[in-house]
Amino acid sequence: MKLLRLEFFGYLLVFFVLLTLAACDDSQSEEDDNEITQALIELSDGNCQSALNILDAMTNMETNARWHQTKASAQACFTDFNEITFFSVDADLIDTTSLTTLGRSFPILSTSDDMTTATDVQFTSLYDAVTTLISAGSPTTNNFAGRGEVFNTFDNTNITLQALYFSIGNVGQYMRYYGNADATGTKGAGGGGNGCYMDYTDGTAAAIIIAQTTGSCGGAGDAHPDMTDTRACNGIVLINTIFNALQNIDVPSDSGSTSDIDDTINSLITTCQGAIAPNDICTVVDQATCEAQGNAIIQQYFAAVMEQMHL
Repeated sequence: MKLLRLEFFGYLLVFFVLLTLAACDDSQSEEDDNEITQALIELSDGNCQSALNILDAMTNMETNARWHQTKASAQACFTDFNEITFFSVDADLIDTTSLTTLGRSFPILSTSDDMTTATDVQFTSLYDAVTTLISAGSPTTNNFAGRGEVFNTFDNTNITLQALYFSIGNVGQYMRYYGNADATGTKGAGGGGNGCYMDYTDGTAAAIIIAQTTGSCGGAGDAHPDMTDTRACNGIVLINTIFNALQNIDVPSDSGSTSDIDDTINSLITTCQGAIAPNDICTVVDQATCEAQGNAIIQQYFAAVMEQMHL
């Protein structure tokens, strides 16, 4: 009888310990929610750094989707990109009639001309925001499937949608600056000195340029002076993030022509995969992995994708 009593009290102790731990978890979760809400209040007041400080001071947020999305918004806060403007103005500017009209749409978005140097905070902060979203939860790969190993479908879809919109705004800056585009989005007409994105010294890349319609780009010696492999991979990550998002989620119908981009670019992905070997770079969404492909493969991607999409 004494043994049974001891067992009973043992079970009772375990029960109270578990109850206490659960209460602590609930308390911590509530505290986290309050901190994130406070960061959102700071963002609504335009206090970008204060919001970022609150979020960066929080711990164990790896699987908290709300934290990742709020942090990305805090990083984007340092730029002029605005999601309300994106939906009300920019989404309607995206023309998916053809690959050419799509390519010329990105450089004419409302914030596309904000990037005036390679290190402009307007570009780098928005790129940081994209990186925060696509790498949320530290997945095995920075794509929809990889994040699906960490987050439920609802959270993963919301993260991916935000990454899509930020990536479109970011790639508009990228194409306007490195593509030397003018106010109509035409490559090589912006008053800079270049007609191409990169210097195509690789034989396969040069052959792609010769075989395809690439607008102002004639091949070697006509690259943007600020272009490097690292900066080229910034563009590759952004374009491939857009590709990956549109292949895996349904974009809301109120996003204008954004929802039709995937129909226009599917052929471009096929072209990329057929022109480059190995063709992993056609889907890579990680900066380090992209750079590891090497200059020749990076050139080939730009010849097959960027130069043909942006005329």
